[in-house]
Amino acid sequence: MNKNNCIIISSVVAIVVIAGGFTMDNIIGSNRIKKSESTHVASVLVPTAKDFYKVGDTVKINDISLKIDKIHTANGNKANRPDAGLEYLIVTITVKNESNRNRSYGDDFQMQDDKGKISDPIVTMMANNHIFKGGNLAPKGEFTGTLTFLTVKDAKGLSLNYNWDTLRHKIVRFKLN
Repeated sequence: MNKNNCIIISSVVAIVVIAGGFTMDNIIGSNRIKKSESTHVASVLVPTAKDFYKVGDTVKINDISLKIDKIHTANGNKANRPDAGLEYLIVTITVKNESNRNRSYGDDFQMQDDKGKISDPIVTMMANNHIFKGGNLAPKGEFTGTLTFLTVKDAKGLSLNYNWDTLRHKIVRFKLN
């Protein structure tokens, strides 16, 4: 075989291997989530943007479990008041390290309304607002904090989106109402 034929064959093999890798990634990415109805614990194999959870469900991502404990609305206080027609939506989140090693967790949460508008959390001066921030947890450790969003009063169709793998755009979504 001459040198040009070897280069062509090597190039074709490389393209087939790369295409096969993308195909396997898509097959793995299409896996669904196994959910135990009795414990309300969702074990995430590879979540997709189509999967929604309820407030109170626990989602396990690798060794980290994530749970939206509660949501409530507020009209603010003397230091912070939203504009007319708006309210604060406060989401309480608990994250747990279920492994025997230190684990990091992220804080890439956003709220999405029924029209597709995506909002980042805001910082307020309201009392008892322990802000949820990403960080590290010791083995079996846990952290609970809140995120505050500004939303239209009595908004419907809200979801809290957690982007747990920014490189692969893996999103876990919680229905808030």
